[in-house]
Amino acid sequence: MTQPQGIGGSAAADHDADESRLQRLSFLASALAARPIDVTYAANGRARTDGRSIFVAAEADWKTSRKQVLVHAALLAGGMTAEQLRPLRRRREGLQRYFLLQILCAAAAPTVEGAIIQRGVDDLPTGVLPPHGPADVMRRALSVEDLPAAPACWGTIDVRLLRSAGAVADPAAGRPAASALSDMLDEDQGQCLELDDGGSEPDGLFDSPTGSGFLRRLFQNVAGVQRARTTDSPEGAESSAGSAMRGRLTGAVRPATSWRGGRGRAADPPGLSRLQYPEWDHVSQTFKADWCHVVATSATDCPVISGGEVAGGITAATLVPRLLRALSTVGMRSIPVGRLSDGPELDIDAAIDAIVDPGADQDAVYSRALPRYRDLAILVLLDASASTKDPSSAGGMVFSLQAQLAWAVIAATTRLGCRTSAMAFQGMGRKSVKLSSLKDFDSVREAQFLRRIAEVEPGGYTRTGAAVRHGTHVLSTRSGASRALLVVITDGLPYDIGYTDDYARADTAHALAEARASGIGCVCLSVGSDNPNAELARVFGGSTTAILPDSSELPEMARRLFIDALKGADLRRRLAH
Repeated sequence: MTQPQGIGGSAAADHDADESRLQRLSFLASALAARPIDVTYAANGRARTDGRSIFVAAEADWKTSRKQVLVHAALLAGGMTAEQLRPLRRRREGLQRYFLLQILCAAAAPTVEGAIIQRGVDDLPTGVLPPHGPADVMRRALSVEDLPAAPACWGTIDVRLLRSAGAVADPAAGRPAASALSDMLDEDQGQCLELDDGGSEPDGLFDSPTGSGFLRRLFQNVAGVQRARTTDSPEGAESSAGSAMRGRLTGAVRPATSWRGGRGRAADPPGLSRLQYPEWDHVSQTFKADWCHVVATSATDCPVISGGEVAGGITAATLVPRLLRALSTVGMRSIPVGRLSDGPELDIDAAIDAIVDPGADQDAVYSRALPRYRDLAILVLLDASASTKDPSSAGGMVFSLQAQLAWAVIAATTRLGCRTSAMAFQGMGRKSVKLSSLKDFDSVREAQFLRRIAEVEPGGYTRTGAAVRHGTHVLSTRSGASRALLVVITDGLPYDIGYTDDYARADTAHALAEARASGIGCVCLSVGSDNPNAELARVFGGSTTAILPDSSELPEMARRLFIDALKGADLRRRLAH
């Protein structure tokens, strides 16, 4: 017969329960932040983080404590540091907007982490458009946009605490081993993440949104085994709870649903998605709905190679530094910097301080907008049709020159801090337009990108309109920046089965107009081709088209091309709305 516990036994049991609770919360925080995070009780009762630990309110119930861990782990996963928050110094309202927007951005991500935040944070404000990425979060935080306040139970962002803690430790240091996490989950998955004090989780936070094995995939992220990311596939996006905030694919682009193959099409391999796009008929002045079928493959890991050269002689050792200089200020966003001794505007806070504080600098009362961060995403579409096998006017294959140009643009803009992606496109009729990813927005290894370009085998035809519409879709949904640029590198005019002459040119021009109307700048680069220059400029636009004998001439033209394209897109977007 069990004996009643005394007072001392009860206190010990409460202590053990607290330790178990904090341990479970630490495990959750580490999983979401992808690095070891301690969870402990806050001294003043308000939830906050110093970058290494998350402090939760001691008096909060389990559900609120879990919510506080989720929002602050999401802040850390988004890269929040004291240095990143410097533009928001002395801007309390801006800091609150940043807090809210960063959580909305994390919850909207089409990932398992986004699904968990949506389920666990039940007081996310409605009616607020989620940001597109970190740059959009900061832009809106610095704006005067009217946003609701973050719920008080979330806690606060304590910049001084972040600053005093210094740099965050190496994410890999102290990370739990993959085998240890797997063993723990195998042993008792429910016990590790028992999510209420009674041993159950009524709100289903950890019910699988993506099928069995969800928890294993999530916590393998902590161990560095894999990243649970969705592909461009709309099917994958729709299966994620995170897609609910950004909306389903509707209108001009949707998942392909009518593919045939025997008694039924086999499941697509991982990293492959199929979509349908319309095509413009210039005779009837209408769209042919769901006319083109695009097969998009995602980038796969390739062995890393050394140096700046791959098979085929693709090299950009001299071209990239020149492009870096030419594009150094393209895509920069300015933010107001105050307490300057000279500037076009008065810094009200500094002026007040100068009046009430005799020790304050009496001259530093001005402000001006200064470029502080780059807010630009670039997608390169590389023509890999059979005609690019032709010899170029500069010697060698046209495709080799195009590949060198694509590599130089991606290498330079990536090093400048732009978000970059690249795809090769080719087609064989309207039902088989293939786009192969050479680099996605989250990949940073130039060597892998070089290897993928070298392995592209040109073939098929050039259905440029479908490629441009897919590129527009990718930039609109995945770029993570408020400004975007589509760079089409091609040997000449569009041509495919049933896609020729005026029809093909009109559809390509219309696809480019659609991109510009949505705020995406478009540039066409043609190198080493003997195709008619005037026709190419007429399709793509004279001010944003460059016909180059070889890639060495690009740096002298790149700045004007990119700026004209971005300005033109901004104008088209304003006129369209």
